[in-house]
Amino acid sequence: MFGPHCYFLFLTSAAVVTALSPQQISSYTEHCKRSSPKFNKCMKNALQLFVNDLNKDIIDGETLDPWVMPELPLIYDAGVSEKMSVTLLGVSLHGLSNLIVKNVRSNLKDKTKLRMEIDLYDNLMYFNGNYSAELSSNTEVPITAEGSFNITLVDLKGTLLLKGRTVKRNNVDYLQIDRASIKPDVGNLYIDVVGENDPYPELTALVMSLVNQYWRLVYYEALPLIEEGLDEIIRSYMDEAISNIPFDTIVPA
Repeated sequence: MFGPHCYFLFLTSAAVVTALSPQQISSYTEHCKRSSPKFNKCMKNALQLFVNDLNKDIIDGETLDPWVMPELPLIYDAGVSEKMSVTLLGVSLHGLSNLIVKNVRSNLKDKTKLRMEIDLYDNLMYFNGNYSAELSSNTEVPITAEGSFNITLVDLKGTLLLKGRTVKRNNVDYLQIDRASIKPDVGNLYIDVVGENDPYPELTALVMSLVNQYWRLVYYEALPLIEEGLDEIIRSYMDEAISNIPFDTIVPA
């Protein structure tokens, strides 16, 4: 099992990609011709403009910074003896519009081997919301707890690597993403939990102190799982967003 900060890195990437819609994609990138020697610079500027607009009214009058997430259940089953379930409620992610697109590198000449690398950086993102938790075992009465939490990510950076190809439908090329790889690097992380009916507040405080002190050990151990999980999330959302947009509309020849 990896820590809660790992789940929130999943959600951070999902939030950015969820914001995409077919109309938005083409409106931001339609001026970037892939045959141009300035394509990478144009795409960098287009993506940065998209990010800058995340805190504006763009979807049903609601902004995407902060991004309000759906209820998120997390379950850890240690076998027949112990089980822990945590449900996160009313979670908001702040700081997406502070994201900086540092650079873009691409190779779109061969439609069977498309490749793009996007360097990203954000100096500060944070989540806040509420939680309810239950720890149960075969030998003891279940322990329940609820309260609020705040998770702060400092100096978050990484390179998103997209690999794909075009597929032809009705004699029209469409983009298919086969791989979306990113290894988020976190400069620092802080977790604060306030329990409203915590039966063991001293123990909770000790655990949070240890998590804030040694989170890197857990994070880097879980990094391969994080990378695979992000690949599935990003490819799923991108496929939903671009599957019906012709390749030449997204990035004209």
